[in-house]
Amino acid sequence: MKKKALVGIAMGIVFGFALEKSRVFEPGMIVGQMQGRNFIMLKVFLTAVATGAIVLAVVHHKDISRLGHIALVIGIIATIAP
Repeated sequence: MKKKALVGIAMGIVFGFALEKSRVFEPGMIVGQMQGRNFIMLKVFLTAVATGAIVLAVVHHKDISRLGHIALVIGIIATIAP
């Protein structure tokens, strides 16, 4: 269980670093996104979706997790669907 906690913390740090570097939380970025001038938030979201789908497929392929086929399909749909 300790290893899972460390992996979760590491993933959180990487995700937080990516959000900090992308600056999507700044008011100007949010206003630009709503006005259709700035698509950084959309790019970050689509990158997260693609990364999640790839990681889920690799985990299933390498049999790291005991996901069944239905769970894999639901996971991919949940990752893709807004």
